[in-house]
Amino acid sequence: AGTLISDDCLHGVITYSGNLLEYLDISNCKNITSEYVSQISLTSNHLVVFKANNMTHISAEAFSEVVKFNENIEVLSLAKCVRIHSEFIDSLCKYVLDLVDINLSSCWHISNKDILKLIHNFPNVESITLPK
Repeated sequence: AGTLISDDCLHGVITYSGNLLEYLDISNCKNITSEYVSQISLTSNHLVVFKANNMTHISAEAFSEVVKFNENIEVLSLAKCVRIHSEFIDSLCKYVLDLVDINLSSCWHISNKDILKLIHNFPNVESITLPK
């Protein structure tokens, strides 16, 4: 399942909200493209919560662009985003300041080394949901 929300619709929401947007959940929005996800931070760079569960078609590079310009993300949920890999974890650790909750369930390309890197870089993390 999914929604009919597309890049154009999301663009309207983000343009209207501008830099006031702190919570964005695009989970299950199958009509949103990697190209647009990578551009989210051009108009919205104050996200505290970003959720994109079950976005299997979105590239890890697109998600890396979101975290690169949203250093204050505290909650990140990318469950079932199967294209997430070590390079994304590197970006996350490089750009995000204080992650509190991260969900990476069913992200099969995450290694034990990546998990240790998350724990080391985010000592205040309260919840980590890992691949099962």
